[in-house]
Amino acid sequence: MMRSFLYLIGIMLNASVVCAQEQSSIIAAYQESYILEDSGKYIKAIQPLMVYYEKDSYELNIRIGWLYYNAGNYPSSRRYYMVATKLLPYSIEAKLGLALPLSGLGNWGQVIDLYQEVLNIDPNNSLVNYRLGSIYYYRQEYDLAFNFFERVV
Repeated sequence: MMRSFLYLIGIMLNASVVCAQEQSSIIAAYQESYILEDSGKYIKAIQPLMVYYEKDSYELNIRIGWLYYNAGNYPSSRRYYMVATKLLPYSIEAKLGLALPLSGLGNWGQVIDLYQEVLNIDPNNSLVNYRLGSIYYYRQEYDLAFNFFERVV
């Protein structure tokens, strides 16, 4: 009985050591990614993260979407941000991130829809109200633009 108990403790300790090593490796991958991003090497900054990529990781999808956006690869950026928005549907961060590549691709209808989703969650979000006001202002839809700008003020 005591032997079984010690065996179980050994397995648990071994598992926790493996998890701790993997956690420190992931942290190192993020650190390397941030250093590469800081020097403008966006595609290279993705590589250390892809070693640990899991489709159900919100954090990895947000980060990779951001890096692809900065690299100008809007379709890939959109793909990763879409995964993040599906993982956390009420994440304002993911929706604002997704709006970036959609804007770059000229999908303004989808951008407006995303911003409306954000306003359903946070009606007084000043950034989104300003951006919607700007979109409608440049479309010369001044009455709509005024409503959003008024909320910002």
